[in-house]
Amino acid sequence: MEKEDAMTILKHIEKILKAIPLIFKDNEKLNKKYGIDTSSFINPFDKKVIKRFYEKNAEEEKLKKYLKELNYGTLLKIEAVLYFGREKENDINEIILELAELNEPKNDIIDTIIEKIYACERFFPRAIAKAKKLGIDLNNLHLPKI
Repeated sequence: MEKEDAMTILKHIEKILKAIPLIFKDNEKLNKKYGIDTSSFINPFDKKVIKRFYEKNAEEEKLKKYLKELNYGTLLKIEAVLYFGREKENDINEIILELAELNEPKNDIIDTIIEKIYACERFFPRAIAKAKKLGIDLNNLHLPKI
Protein backbone atom coordinates (compact mmCIF):
# COMPACT_ATOMS: atom_id res chain seq x y z
CA MET A 1 0.00 0.00 0.00
CA GLU A 2 1.27 3.44 -0.96
CA LYS A 3 2.08 5.72 1.97
CA GLU A 4 1.60 9.46 1.93
CA ASP A 5 5.08 10.82 2.10
CA ALA A 6 6.08 12.78 5.19
CA MET A 7 9.85 12.63 4.61
CA THR A 8 11.67 15.14 2.48
CA ILE A 9 13.11 14.25 -0.91
CA LEU A 10 16.61 14.68 0.52
CA LYS A 11 15.85 12.20 3.31
CA HIS A 12 14.69 9.64 0.76
CA ILE A 13 17.84 10.22 -1.29
CA GLU A 14 19.92 9.82 1.87
CA LYS A 15 18.20 6.47 2.51
CA ILE A 16 18.96 5.35 -1.06
CA LEU A 17 22.59 6.42 -0.72
CA LYS A 18 22.93 4.49 2.55
CA ALA A 19 21.58 1.37 0.83
CA ILE A 20 24.18 1.44 -1.98
CA PRO A 21 27.17 0.09 -0.01
CA LEU A 22 24.95 -2.65 1.41
CA ILE A 23 23.84 -3.61 -2.10
CA PHE A 24 27.48 -3.65 -3.27
CA LYS A 25 28.46 -5.83 -0.32
CA ASP A 26 25.63 -8.27 -0.96
CA ASN A 27 26.62 -8.48 -4.64
CA GLU A 28 30.18 -9.31 -3.63
CA LYS A 29 28.92 -11.96 -1.22
CA LEU A 30 26.72 -13.54 -3.91
CA ASN A 31 29.53 -13.46 -6.48
CA LYS A 32 31.83 -15.15 -3.97
CA LYS A 33 29.16 -17.76 -3.18
CA TYR A 34 29.07 -18.73 -6.85
CA GLY A 35 32.81 -18.39 -7.43
CA ILE A 36 32.48 -15.48 -9.83
CA ASP A 37 35.52 -13.23 -10.25
CA THR A 38 34.25 -9.88 -11.55
CA SER A 39 37.78 -8.63 -12.21
CA SER A 40 38.10 -10.93 -15.22
CA PHE A 41 35.92 -11.95 -18.17
CA ILE A 42 32.56 -13.35 -17.16
CA ASN A 43 31.00 -15.90 -19.48
CA PRO A 44 27.26 -15.19 -19.40
CA PHE A 45 26.55 -18.79 -20.43
CA ASP A 46 28.48 -20.29 -17.53
CA LYS A 47 26.07 -22.25 -15.30
CA LYS A 48 27.31 -20.56 -12.11
CA VAL A 49 26.79 -17.12 -13.70
CA ILE A 50 23.27 -18.07 -14.71
CA LYS A 51 22.50 -19.35 -11.19
CA ARG A 52 23.94 -16.14 -9.70
CA PHE A 53 21.83 -14.03 -12.07
CA TYR A 54 18.64 -15.52 -10.67
CA GLU A 55 19.58 -15.08 -7.01
CA LYS A 56 18.21 -11.83 -5.67
CA ASN A 57 20.27 -9.30 -3.79
CA ALA A 58 18.51 -9.03 -0.40
CA GLU A 59 19.59 -5.42 0.13
CA GLU A 60 18.35 -4.42 -3.30
CA GLU A 61 15.02 -6.09 -2.54
CA LYS A 62 14.76 -4.10 0.71
CA LEU A 63 15.34 -0.88 -1.22
CA LYS A 64 12.71 -1.87 -3.81
CA LYS A 65 10.22 -2.55 -1.02
CA TYR A 66 10.95 0.86 0.50
CA LEU A 67 10.55 2.61 -2.85
CA LYS A 68 7.24 0.80 -3.51
CA GLU A 69 5.86 2.36 -0.32
CA LEU A 70 6.48 5.89 -1.64
CA ASN A 71 3.81 7.76 -3.52
CA TYR A 72 4.09 8.36 -7.26
CA GLY A 73 4.93 12.05 -6.99
CA THR A 74 7.79 11.42 -4.57
CA LEU A 75 9.27 8.77 -6.87
CA LEU A 76 8.98 11.11 -9.84
CA LYS A 77 10.86 13.81 -7.92
CA ILE A 78 13.58 11.35 -6.87
CA GLU A 79 13.98 10.25 -10.50
CA ALA A 80 14.16 13.90 -11.59
CA VAL A 81 16.90 14.62 -9.03
CA LEU A 82 18.78 11.58 -10.34
CA TYR A 83 18.69 12.97 -13.90
CA PHE A 84 19.40 16.51 -12.67
CA GLY A 85 22.68 15.18 -11.26
CA ARG A 86 23.53 13.57 -14.57
CA GLU A 87 22.38 16.10 -17.11
CA LYS A 88 23.86 19.40 -18.08
CA GLU A 89 20.32 20.72 -17.89
CA ASN A 90 19.97 23.17 -15.02
CA ASP A 91 16.17 23.33 -15.03
CA ILE A 92 14.95 20.55 -12.76
CA ASN A 93 11.37 21.68 -13.32
CA GLU A 94 11.79 20.91 -17.02
CA ILE A 95 13.08 17.43 -16.12
CA ILE A 96 10.08 16.86 -13.84
CA LEU A 97 7.72 18.02 -16.60
CA GLU A 98 9.32 15.68 -19.16
CA LEU A 99 9.14 12.72 -16.75
CA ALA A 100 5.54 13.51 -15.80
CA GLU A 101 4.56 13.68 -19.49
CA LEU A 102 5.95 10.16 -19.96
CA ASN A 103 3.38 8.98 -17.43
CA GLU A 104 5.51 5.94 -16.58
CA PRO A 105 4.00 3.31 -14.31
CA LYS A 106 5.27 3.48 -10.75
CA ASN A 107 7.15 0.17 -11.10
CA ASP A 108 9.03 1.53 -14.12
CA ILE A 109 10.28 4.49 -12.08
CA ILE A 110 11.41 2.11 -9.32
CA ASP A 111 13.15 -0.10 -11.90
CA THR A 112 14.93 2.96 -13.33
CA ILE A 113 16.25 3.94 -9.89
CA ILE A 114 17.38 0.37 -9.15
CA GLU A 115 18.98 -0.07 -12.58
CA LYS A 116 20.94 3.15 -12.05
CA ILE A 117 21.84 2.39 -8.43
CA TYR A 118 25.57 2.41 -9.15
CA ALA A 119 25.28 5.81 -10.83
CA CYS A 120 23.14 7.17 -7.97
CA GLU A 121 26.27 7.27 -5.85
CA ARG A 122 27.61 9.99 -8.18
CA PHE A 123 24.44 11.60 -9.51
CA PHE A 124 22.63 12.35 -6.24
CA PRO A 125 25.52 14.19 -4.55
CA ARG A 126 26.18 16.06 -7.81
CA ALA A 127 22.48 17.05 -8.01
CA ILE A 128 22.46 18.23 -4.40
CA ALA A 129 25.59 20.36 -4.93
CA LYS A 130 24.24 21.75 -8.21
CA ALA A 131 20.88 22.62 -6.61
CA LYS A 132 22.64 24.40 -3.76
CA LYS A 133 24.78 26.39 -6.21
CA LEU A 134 21.68 27.36 -8.24
CA GLY A 135 19.60 28.13 -5.14
CA ILE A 136 17.11 25.30 -5.78
CA ASP A 137 15.34 23.71 -2.81
CA LEU A 138 15.05 20.03 -3.72
CA ASN A 139 12.57 19.53 -0.89
CA ASN A 140 10.22 22.04 -2.46
CA LEU A 141 9.83 20.65 -5.97
CA HIS A 142 6.38 20.85 -7.52
CA LEU A 143 4.73 18.40 -9.87
CA PRO A 144 3.15 19.84 -13.00
CA LYS A 145 -0.54 19.45 -13.72
CA ILE A 146 -0.88 17.41 -16.87
